[in-house]
Amino acid sequence: MRLLTTLLKHWAIHRLSRAANLREIQRWMLHRYAQRTALVIGSRTLRFAALERQLRQWAQAIHAAGVGVGDRVLVAVDDPLTTVILRFACVEAGVVQMSFLPSHQDEFVLSCARRGAPSLAILEHNQHARWANILRADLPDLSVWRFTPGGELEQRVMGLPPHAVAHEVPMDVPLSLGFTSGTTGQPKLMQLQQAQLLASMRLMLLNVEDVRDKEVSMLIAVPLNGAGGGVLMPVLLAGGTAIIPTDNDAESLLTLLRDYRPGRMFVTPSQLIDLLDAESVCRSDFRSVSQLTYGSAPLPVARIREAIERFGPILQQGYGMSEALPPVAMLPPLAHVDDARDPANSALSSVGRIARGVRVEIRDEEGRKLAAGVIGRIWVNTPTLFSGYQDQPELNAGIFDATGFYFTGDMGYFDTQERLHVLDRIQDLIYRNDGVIYPRQIEERVHECEGVKEAVLVELAGVLHLVISPRRRPPAPVSQELIRRIDTHLQVALPESARPTRIHVWDELPRSVLGKVLRREVRAALHAQSVAA
Repeated sequence: MRLLTTLLKHWAIHRLSRAANLREIQRWMLHRYAQRTALVIGSRTLRFAALERQLRQWAQAIHAAGVGVGDRVLVAVDDPLTTVILRFACVEAGVVQMSFLPSHQDEFVLSCARRGAPSLAILEHNQHARWANILRADLPDLSVWRFTPGGELEQRVMGLPPHAVAHEVPMDVPLSLGFTSGTTGQPKLMQLQQAQLLASMRLMLLNVEDVRDKEVSMLIAVPLNGAGGGVLMPVLLAGGTAIIPTDNDAESLLTLLRDYRPGRMFVTPSQLIDLLDAESVCRSDFRSVSQLTYGSAPLPVARIREAIERFGPILQQGYGMSEALPPVAMLPPLAHVDDARDPANSALSSVGRIARGVRVEIRDEEGRKLAAGVIGRIWVNTPTLFSGYQDQPELNAGIFDATGFYFTGDMGYFDTQERLHVLDRIQDLIYRNDGVIYPRQIEERVHECEGVKEAVLVELAGVLHLVISPRRRPPAPVSQELIRRIDTHLQVALPESARPTRIHVWDELPRSVLGKVLRREVRAALHAQSVAA
């Protein structure tokens, strides 16, 4: 069985290497697994054959609207099933997708649309009616389709013949057009190329440990507009079933675990913390799960240890980003060993060893390579690397070097076992007279205190503020008692210069739609409180 798995893996890698484009791989996948279940979304299921039929119909409709290969289509559809179908329809049609979420601000969407210049916008009627008016006013030549599940547009599309698109799709046609959040200025435009995603899937096959599932099934709890979208195609390419929740709260995820018993699961650290905190969770909920992958942000060592103890040795960590698709580094389940060390020196605080086919260096500000144990800037060279932000030559000059390495914006270090530890984004560092404070190092020690759910350290007007949210299970002490415990623990665990001056207890910490704690919103809320006071 092991030999057969290895042969199939090498055959898949060979096929990915020789593919003319992603559409070729997608068509093969849909035909090969036609009678298997591809998607489970809420109460709806869709076989590969039905997925193929519907994505072809949408692709035909897009081309019939005059949208050609390489043109851009703006998509803001909240129905998750239609979101997935449109994602694959754009691959079939050879058009470049621009995706947005309901939480995106009008100004952000309009700014991105101006720079992206879409030919067509598909907007869900109830949520995005205002965007139709805004876009039409600014982009009068833009065609806008109003979408409602089961409505007139969908019925019209489903009446089209499900023919494969005849147009050729060159490999250099991008898959999607994405934008950074724009919190530090104008959103930066970046394209995801077909070659990037194909290289990412090849590296995944090379580096991910084999799991002996009869058929792969994965509960993808990370939103598809974020890292969740990166695992959708690999799951389906293996003939597996992607289980996609309509709600991402802990109880909804537990219900899906109990009902469908997936072999794998993908969550953000915050979602895993929510699962640990859920009242009804128990070890048996995870008995079918052989790999519980967490990614998109660090997970505190204290929570990793708790998850291993309660759910078993099933955790897997991965490191990557939109600019350098995963895997960059991986910490597989067998490497999640509790070595009882403090967080800075524990294997559990790392993202693992560098993936085969990838190079990573830690450098100082002058670009000199640093030794193990020394914190510096993380530079990456990988086949999955993007080509740079569009129309940003000065920015690109600072993040790429002459040898093809890319500065990720993260700070970190290698330990003596060649494991990579990722600390903080460079803009989150706190500079003091006696040195630099890395917030993650302080937050790790805070999580060792019983009763802490999540923690964020920020600086405001020279003052270190620690904001935590309390556990529900087991119930945390009242706020003042919890603050006293944290303060007592940090007096022993940290030097005086790194200890927070003020500790705040909030019911919940703010999170993005992609499930990450929003440090900038914590700062903004604290600033608003100080102004009001």
